[in-house]
Amino acid sequence: MILVKIKTQRGFTLAELTLAVFIISILIVGFAPILTKRIQDNIKVSNALSGEGVMYLYEECADKSECTPAADGSRAYDCKFSAPANAKTISAVLVSGGGGGAGATEAVVTPYNETVANATNGQSQKKEINIVTGMAEVTVAHISGSGGGGGGGSWAQIAGGGAPTSQADCDKFSAKYLTAEQNGGKAVCVTRYNIGDIPATAEDGTPGPANGGRAPSVKWMATNKWCSEDKPLCCWGGKDGGGRTGQATNCGPGAKDYGGCYRTLCTWHAADVSCKNLAYGGTKTGDWRLPTIEELKAWSLHIDEINTSKGNDGLLLCHWSKGLGAWQCENTECCSYWGAKPYNVWSSKIDESLGYGYNYHLVTGDFIGPNGNAYGHPNSTRCVLERIKNPYSSYSGGGGGGAPFIENYTIPQALIQSAIGGKIILYSAAGAKGGAAADNYGKKAGNGENGGESYIEVRDKSNKLVWGLKVPGGNGAQGAGVSIYGEGGAQKAQNSCQVYENGSWKNINCTGYGQKGASGNSANSADENTCATGGNGGGARYNTQSYAGGGIGGSNGVVNGSTGTLYGAGGGGGTVGFNSDGGALKGKGGNGANGVVEIKYNINSQAAAGGGGGGGAFAKVRDIIVTPGSTYTIRVGGGGQGAGASFKGGDGGESAITFGTLNYTLKGGKGGNAGTNSATSVSHGTGGAGGSVTLSSGYKADSEYHNGRAGSKGTNATDGSKNSWGGRGGESAIKAKGGCGGLYTNLSVCTNPNVDGISIPFEAPVDVIQYVEYGSAGAGGGGGGWHSDIATYPNPGRGGNGQDGYVYIYWAKQN
Repeated sequence: MILVKIKTQRGFTLAELTLAVFIISILIVGFAPILTKRIQDNIKVSNALSGEGVMYLYEECADKSECTPAADGSRAYDCKFSAPANAKTISAVLVSGGGGGAGATEAVVTPYNETVANATNGQSQKKEINIVTGMAEVTVAHISGSGGGGGGGSWAQIAGGGAPTSQADCDKFSAKYLTAEQNGGKAVCVTRYNIGDIPATAEDGTPGPANGGRAPSVKWMATNKWCSEDKPLCCWGGKDGGGRTGQATNCGPGAKDYGGCYRTLCTWHAADVSCKNLAYGGTKTGDWRLPTIEELKAWSLHIDEINTSKGNDGLLLCHWSKGLGAWQCENTECCSYWGAKPYNVWSSKIDESLGYGYNYHLVTGDFIGPNGNAYGHPNSTRCVLERIKNPYSSYSGGGGGGAPFIENYTIPQALIQSAIGGKIILYSAAGAKGGAAADNYGKKAGNGENGGESYIEVRDKSNKLVWGLKVPGGNGAQGAGVSIYGEGGAQKAQNSCQVYENGSWKNINCTGYGQKGASGNSANSADENTCATGGNGGGARYNTQSYAGGGIGGSNGVVNGSTGTLYGAGGGGGTVGFNSDGGALKGKGGNGANGVVEIKYNINSQAAAGGGGGGGAFAKVRDIIVTPGSTYTIRVGGGGQGAGASFKGGDGGESAITFGTLNYTLKGGKGGNAGTNSATSVSHGTGGAGGSVTLSSGYKADSEYHNGRAGSKGTNATDGSKNSWGGRGGESAIKAKGGCGGLYTNLSVCTNPNVDGISIPFEAPVDVIQYVEYGSAGAGGGGGGWHSDIATYPNPGRGGNGQDGYVYIYWAKQN
């Protein structure tokens, strides 16, 4: 057996013991326990030969095919665990994610961050800000025009094979047109006659196939002779092959000269090779095939539409009995070969090991198979054609250009002082519209529009313009041409931005010119599976270090270009795809994203520090009974993300296991809370609560579980300065210490000389089973601090990230 040592915990203080006894007494009377349990020194794995296990680390779940991000958007992955064949019970160790630390509030003064951008695409937004005494450090954090629109898609008809769309497409083959619904998924042509009987000249005068479509390698059985080859390629003719030459009594409604006894019947292999070799009316060998079982079932469901009492317009199928609106073709009256069934139609499926083919009685809807010896018994053969029309080439539009932008442009303080009582006016432009798709093949698609101009104006108390900044929008993309893709929206010139100073506008260099939109492309012989891909819109740089947010170009299944997702980004180019019937799916260009104006300024005050994130919880469950081979659900929590200025830290993700009715859920540590401050007071952010354990009613009595500790509140510095110390992150339930808060200084606890809260590095466990080494996981991140020396320190401090959690599943091989 395997012995696993669990580290013992520190002893309780009297106050803690009293509280624990009180809580336990309540929980015994009430619901299932959820807080703590004594620690057992040794764990025994019964009947064990050797241990095995699998570790789920949050940062690695993205690369595991069995794991998907949590649907609720939390910091967790849901994974499927298949119980191994050699395990009847499993054990599990779980740690949930620690909460992220909160960020400190803005600067040494009360910070304002005004972002003007309409959340509704295609709409501009305008805002006025009063210039008041004490306003300082007014900085244009970001301004960009709106993104250019993507170009629309077009298509052109070219030579080649495409899907049929009407009965006229199938007439040249003496075939019946079946819609996608009638055929169970896609429109096709189906021969009205069995292989060997297809007329030498089709209805429109097109020459028919030689030998009525029967492949040259097929043996024609003119007499009632047993076809006994290993894989016989044999057909029997009704009229010309030795069968009865007249129709059975009361053969049904008149339709062509194709009675129930005038039908060539073939073994499965002869049917298969004959359809594959069928080539006429512009088709080639390999274009035709036997119908699938699913198609035959669909035919039967729609038999009244495609055959019953349809006469010449029907599929000309027969039935063994009279009066059902189909030819009568009882095998004892029509066919000289014993076992022949003209009313059954071969499918493309055969069991080669048994020699049995799968066939279908379409009129009654009876599925026959595996039945009828494919090596000797013949049935009717109908062939299916999927492609007959000329296909189309698909052409996509280009992506709209991203807008130029200006970042971190400081408005002169002297100008702000002189304009007290006036206004700062912010205007963000509406996103440009994408171009329309071509309205028919061989036509040009519409171009995307150019993006609009965003601006900032500073006006004094008499409403006179004293300063301004203008940034243009991105260029629109070209729509696809008659037979060519569209070009992406071009970059703007470097000096396309403008500033108003000393009574006039002048050109200045933008911080960035805006990313060029990608050009579209083309796809020949496009169909329901293939089409051109539209050019992606040019990205923007709002709050990013690289270009991002350009609209995605249209593609197969989603032909419209998408709207830019980041302020100032261009829209994606549209394309043209096709449905299974060959119909064009026309895609327009995506709209450019709206422009954005963001300014920052301060008005005097002290900043509040952020609270530390709470620590994650822990649980260890042993000997869970599982069914080998069954799949169970586990959840792996990640650490909450540390927050920026004035924001609450992200909550840690929960870790959980669910095995039937047994469920252990470990809530992640809560993110630290942000504080508040005003000109006269400051309230530091409180720490996030520690993660807790929730058990199902059928929890295992020998389980071990502990809650995480809460993060601490931000505080004032103890050195007499006006600095704010970020709260410490909460300790996780496996004793991983939380991150130190920004600027926090206590030699007996932790010291952090930076304003940002500390994130404790995650350490995966090394040997959970033998040495009970749980690594370092689930600790909360430190809260952000703030320093009064804003010229030196990059205030405000960010909160530190919480540590990730993990789930370790282990088991023992059974005797």
